[in-house]
Amino acid sequence: PTAVSIAKIIEQGEEEERRLRWPCRPDFKSVLAIGYKPQDSFRWHTDMAGDDGWVCSISVGATAIFEYLPLAAPSALRRARALADEEVIRVEVGSGDAILFNGGLLPHRLASVAPRPAADSPSNDIHMAPYVRLNMQVRVYGASDAFGLQTMLKKGYDYVN
Repeated sequence: PTAVSIAKIIEQGEEEERRLRWPCRPDFKSVLAIGYKPQDSFRWHTDMAGDDGWVCSISVGATAIFEYLPLAAPSALRRARALADEEVIRVEVGSGDAILFNGGLLPHRLASVAPRPAADSPSNDIHMAPYVRLNMQVRVYGASDAFGLQTMLKKGYDYVN
């Protein structure tokens, strides 16, 4: 490689490192709640937000296995390369746990959800049926009609009253 291409690679690496740092003053704008049924999962993806994809994910109910790759990969091609080359990091997420991460850059998925909350989980006192896990995602982006209830229902999401 030439000196110019090496400099470009270094510059790209520094830029990705900057983008993965927690913002100094995050401006949280929305909360999305997702209900999961027993044995649900969600495929590998990065969120639509790109750089503004910071999320605080708070779980209530059944334990879930959350997996992510420790590499910025905002496109399908980069995600496929990362899946082939990087070691997957697995995190067991229990009721009351929170995860902070940049979902717009880090490939992630929900690998599995336990069939029921742990016996000592406070969520057993809450009526969530048919769901066993509730994930609340507090996000820096998303305060728009594109993420409103009616739009989400049209996309096939459930609404439990």
